[in-house]
Amino acid sequence: MEIPQKLKDYLDRKRSVYIDDLPPVIDPDQPLNIDSLGLMRLVAFLENEFGYRIEDEELIAENFTTLRKLGQLLATKTPTDPTAEAKTRSGGAIPSVPAENCANLRTVESESEAAKPVSKCDQPVKKQI
Repeated sequence: MEIPQKLKDYLDRKRSVYIDDLPPVIDPDQPLNIDSLGLMRLVAFLENEFGYRIEDEELIAENFTTLRKLGQLLATKTPTDPTAEAKTRSGGAIPSVPAENCANLRTVESESEAAKPVSKCDQPVKKQI
């Protein structure tokens, strides 16, 4: 599988965040040197930008050691629509509480203060109990 340039650029930028002076990945068998946090970020990037879904059982170091191994993993995938443009149901704003659920919300101003019902749904809820 041909690795997209956008993915190569991402790897070159993000690999050197924790390890200084890593050269760009040119050789497909060159070790990528990705740590566990970098791996999670890479998986999120693959899903958000390309629509590849990496299953839990595929999250093993062997699949991400080199560009060739990563390409072999991606070759088994069928990308879906990328999720980078996905919005929350409320259009990106903080979700609102349906009016019928307002009576069930309670807020606590501090740990020592007794819980009291929220009178309006548009009031911020500091802690739901």
